[in-house]
Amino acid sequence: MIDPASDGKSRLLNRVLLVALVTLVTTLAGVFLGGGSLRALADVKAELSRRKSANDLLASVNRDLREEVDALKDDPLVLEKAIRDELSLIDDREVFIVFDSPGQRPRVKTRPSISLQAAGSR
Repeated sequence: MIDPASDGKSRLLNRVLLVALVTLVTTLAGVFLGGGSLRALADVKAELSRRKSANDLLASVNRDLREEVDALKDDPLVLEKAIRDELSLIDDREVFIVFDSPGQRPRVKTRPSISLQAAGSR
């Protein structure tokens, strides 16, 4: 014969184990699938890595631009070349020759010239 007292303890133990199992499954599901999950943590780490790479690239570009600005400030020849390249200017000592089409004689054109010494002395 089954003792009613031990049957009640067995049912209570089963209920406690069931509640513990449900709690454990719910907690593990939250850890692996929820907002604070390991997957979300991996996504955040990947995004952090991408942003660090982008920041490193931008820092490199900034260094290059800083060097270019310093060269433009410190070296008149670099400044003159930048101005001439940007504005398609030629130096007083240069000749600009245009070849319109094959077989035609080249034409000599003059363009506005720039002289940093003359511009600086004004």
